[in-house]
Amino acid sequence: MSGGQAWGSKAPKVLGLTSAATIALDVRSAPAFKLTPGSAVTINASDGGKPLEELIFFFDTVGGSSYNVTFGTNFRPSAVLATGTVTLQRFIVRFVSDGIVWSEVSRTAALP
Repeated sequence: MSGGQAWGSKAPKVLGLTSAATIALDVRSAPAFKLTPGSAVTINASDGGKPLEELIFFFDTVGGSSYNVTFGTNFRPSAVLATGTVTLQRFIVRFVSDGIVWSEVSRTAALP
């Protein structure tokens, strides 16, 4: 991770999130998060981060239904992410902080 993130003595990790209508994300708990949405989800960040910190999200699909993932409080996303109905697809979305808000800098198309 760039930006000198201060994770203490903990090595960077990918933290699994539980699907819920609204997720209150503690941005200090990990630099990366993984979620398999089971319904529409809104993710709200606890704060806007420190300058040049990064957050990475991995979204995996289970197929059948497309779910919208919305980035809410303290995020500046490019758009809502619709997961699509194909099973076993992955999306990766990356944000960088300017010290005020997390701005989306990249997202993949569905990866098989």
